[in-house]
Amino acid sequence: MFAYSISFIKGCIYSILFSLVVWSFQVYFNVWGYSIYGLVSWLFIRDYLSFIMVFLTVVIMWLFIVIGLSNIALYTSMISAIVVYIINDALVFWFFYELSIICALYMLLKDSLYPERYNASWYMGGYVLLSSVPLLICILVVGLVNGSFSMLVWQNNGVDLNLIYIVMVLIFCTKIPLIPFHSWLPLVHAEASSSVSIILSGYIMKLGLVGIIRLCGVWIWNLNFSSIWEFIFLLSLVFLVWAYYEIDSKRWLGVLSLSHIMVSIILLMYGCYGVNLSAYSFCLGHGYSVCGMFLLIWWGYECVNSRNWAVLSSFCSFTFIVQILCVLMFISVSSFPPTLQFFSEIILVWCSLIVGDNVLMMIVCVYLFGSSLVGLIMLGFILIYLLDHSGIVNYNCYSSLGVSIIYISILVVSSFVIM
Repeated sequence: MFAYSISFIKGCIYSILFSLVVWSFQVYFNVWGYSIYGLVSWLFIRDYLSFIMVFLTVVIMWLFIVIGLSNIALYTSMISAIVVYIINDALVFWFFYELSIICALYMLLKDSLYPERYNASWYMGGYVLLSSVPLLICILVVGLVNGSFSMLVWQNNGVDLNLIYIVMVLIFCTKIPLIPFHSWLPLVHAEASSSVSIILSGYIMKLGLVGIIRLCGVWIWNLNFSSIWEFIFLLSLVFLVWAYYEIDSKRWLGVLSLSHIMVSIILLMYGCYGVNLSAYSFCLGHGYSVCGMFLLIWWGYECVNSRNWAVLSSFCSFTFIVQILCVLMFISVSSFPPTLQFFSEIILVWCSLIVGDNVLMMIVCVYLFGSSLVGLIMLGFILIYLLDHSGIVNYNCYSSLGVSIIYISILVVSSFVIM
């Protein structure tokens, strides 16, 4: 009887998640060709951004259900993120935005088994939570000036709010995070549980992008900050060099994410060229790839009790299925086809050619070469181990993680075919 009850509850959850995706997808049917921003009511926003991010978060939630996790804070964080994607009220946006991050911080302290988790929580709390009150003050100022907290009607009424918007952009940059506010993310990845790492790189990083688009998008697109973003993009290439020398698998993937997220930032900078959808698609593809890779690392850690790539190589080369999954995940992280990131990076090259920015073109070329090479070097390291060694691995553990990785691989291929 208990097993039937659990199956019924899971079926209800799947139905609700599917209904949520369909509800956000109705923008394509209801207002196709009517407005680029989609269907906007007094409370909810349904556009390309909300649909893609809702779909990504629902996929992550579904994977956790398949794995069998029952952490209330985990699902509270994901539900709060979904509210952030679709809400039109700035104050409600702020509340659920902070709630999603606070839940991740709580799980870092409660669920992690690593001794340095308290130090990591101080870093995360210092950078992320101390910016909460300034963000609320900025939202109150802009809302009172405009006479409404509906984000899509903010016009500033001729009042100079440049300083307020600059502060909000800086706050969201600390929560993505971008250089020089990046120091907390690799440390948190190293000390957090695998589920926290998945949600951090899966959708919490993207919440900062959502905040910039919803609250500051019109202001950024009306002003020319291209040189600043290009300089940040140039500095983010340092993360690729860092990744070449990183042996801790979770920290390695966290550092790579710091570099990859800049592609969406630069694409959003060229929003006036109609490439916003490419930036959103990159977020979706990046979410797929990091979820799959973190699941692979999680599975390997449960089998070999180590996150060191030199030790994980014995797991990645254990059976043919694991080898195939390992190759697919590394190809996904390296933005090779079939991945959504591949399309977005091609659009980024096209944008740099259209605007005739030689500096940006040079940075993009270095990024494309370096980011792909990082994943391929690590994959080559594992293949060399496969040819030279044979290891004994405790394979009878967490088979649901393997099933989840297969689901992610199918989603990656399916998204490539649809695009």
